[in-house]
Amino acid sequence: MTPTRTPFQVVPTAGGWEIRQDGVALLTVQTKQVAIDEAIVQAELTKPSSVAVLDAAGRVEEEANLGDPLPQASPRRRRQPPAENGDEQQPAAEQQEQARQAS
Repeated sequence: MTPTRTPFQVVPTAGGWEIRQDGVALLTVQTKQVAIDEAIVQAELTKPSSVAVLDAAGRVEEEANLGDPLPQASPRRRRQPPAENGDEQQPAAEQQEQARQAS
């Protein structure tokens, strides 16, 4: 089973800015920046997690993911498309190596 991220939200309220975890209020502070900073601290403690800063209409203004619940896939090397004359193009590194060997 793949672990899920613990969601944190920073939401404006009449009394300041509220920090929520899974939609449950944890703390209310006076400024947006203090709320963001505290949400990040809480999210760091529960990685993998995410922090979303919402506007008054509930739209996401900013979002960040902390930790990665999925294993990193190894990067795949893309094949070069065939050249117009039908020959396959070689990656630049292979072309340079062949040129060095030929000289």
